[in-house]
Amino acid sequence: MVNTILDVQPRESGGGAGKSADQIVIELAEQLEADVPAILERDEAAKGLFALNSQGLMQCLSTVLV
Repeated sequence: MVNTILDVQPRESGGGAGKSADQIVIELAEQLEADVPAILERDEAAKGLFALNSQGLMQCLSTVLV
């Protein structure tokens, strides 16, 4: 994502029509935000997804999701 933001930074000055670098970055950020999935509610998750093992630990995936 950082590379994409750096790619839209102006390298030369000059007057021209079109979107400014700031407008492009804002649109990209809005698009990325829209693509982020909704928050996972523990009650709605698959049964056992957040279950603890015999050592009191969750599975790796469960830890990441939390």
